[in-house]
Amino acid sequence: MNPEDKQDMLRNFSELLARYGDQPEAVAWRGHSQRYRFKVLTEIAPLEGETVLDYGCGKGDLYEYLFSAGFRGTYTGFDINPDLIALARCKYPDVRFEVKDIESDDVNEMFDYVLMSGLFNNRLREPWRFMTGVLRRCFAIARKGMAFNAISTYVNFQESTINYTSPEETFAFCMKELNTNVTLRHDNLPYNFAMYVYRKAEWRKTAEAKDREVREVKAAVRTFGIEEGTR
Repeated sequence: MNPEDKQDMLRNFSELLARYGDQPEAVAWRGHSQRYRFKVLTEIAPLEGETVLDYGCGKGDLYEYLFSAGFRGTYTGFDINPDLIALARCKYPDVRFEVKDIESDDVNEMFDYVLMSGLFNNRLREPWRFMTGVLRRCFAIARKGMAFNAISTYVNFQESTINYTSPEETFAFCMKELNTNVTLRHDNLPYNFAMYVYRKAEWRKTAEAKDREVREVKAAVRTFGIEEGTR
């Protein structure tokens, strides 16, 4: 990231945290949209027992979402903002949170999955260079796969402080530079997309099978009026 952009981002999120405290707005989200983005992001695979790196973890909101959804694997959160990391450590003292910039700091370990939510939404001087550099570094430490989201260029208006990313260019980059096992999802929140990049095709198929199972259960609930988890 450009040094000026990094300082701007550090200052901006520290100011948001001071203004909003432990609320989604402190990391430039609204509660319902943040949780829905987490839902889509974590559908990359059954994550319950995996090792997960949350890069750009902020104050640990994704960990809270994962734990409430049954996650009992090993979670690690990295963020460049020490104020956000301090709050995350206070909220979850038994969870590992570190101040770390993956572009400049060494990461000498691997994780099953690397997740990034909202990391590429801020307007920067060189957004494409930042995004592709981070994706390369994150995929290099992912054993099984990587998931991230972004705000699409398919919008009906644009704000000056938001970065808009081409889903086609991002898909092409992942296919050519990372791995050909790529899933693009432009079916969730309006004007947003998520992307999954897998090391092996079978891990993508496992995620797709799990998604089909969930859809079938929900269809049965609607059709027969049964409760999930009953026979």
